[in-house]
Amino acid sequence: MKTDEFIENRIRWRAREHGIPKQSTHFWADVKNAPQIHLPKELGKPILISSSSEADLIVLCTRGAAVKSNGQETTLSYEDIEEIRDAPIIEDEDKADLSRLVIKLSSGNEIFVSPEPYGPAFSIWNILIMLQRMHSS
Repeated sequence: MKTDEFIENRIRWRAREHGIPKQSTHFWADVKNAPQIHLPKELGKPILISSSSEADLIVLCTRGAAVKSNGQETTLSYEDIEEIRDAPIIEDEDKADLSRLVIKLSSGNEIFVSPEPYGPAFSIWNILIMLQRMHSS
């Protein structure tokens, strides 16, 4: 099993490769006014946050993520992720316009995530795939 320090370094490296920080996507340690979201200890250390609004955000931690969608909070473990896909708001929406993700869990539940749109949303998608693979091996 990989250490939290190793996972944190991989998240930070991948985020920097995608040009993070951005306007609403930051490293948790740099956030001055942390949003109101419950982060259980089993998620590990919070590393990255991306939001499209106060009611819609995702916090990537070392062992799992906390998601707030329309004000409803959900947590997930990376090893429970079965699939991550884009969720176009309008039909035939271009991937460059990415603004929402759907995380399908092994339980069959789907979690809708609205990170900061466009490039940051693609970055979160990419980092989630990395974390899913890291926790499934």
